[in-house]
Amino acid sequence: MGTLVKKVERVEKVNSLDLDVADGMYWVRVKNGDAVYNQKVLISK
Repeated sequence: MGTLVKKVERVEKVNSLDLDVADGMYWVRVKNGDAVYNQKVLISK
């Protein structure tokens, strides 16, 4: 728990990320200037 899986630094809009991770629940954090958005994501293949 608490391991960084992928860091993406983009200037333009990102619609999807190609993550090679195991099934499970992950926490996604998006920073946009001073705003920070958090979302739990469930991955099942």
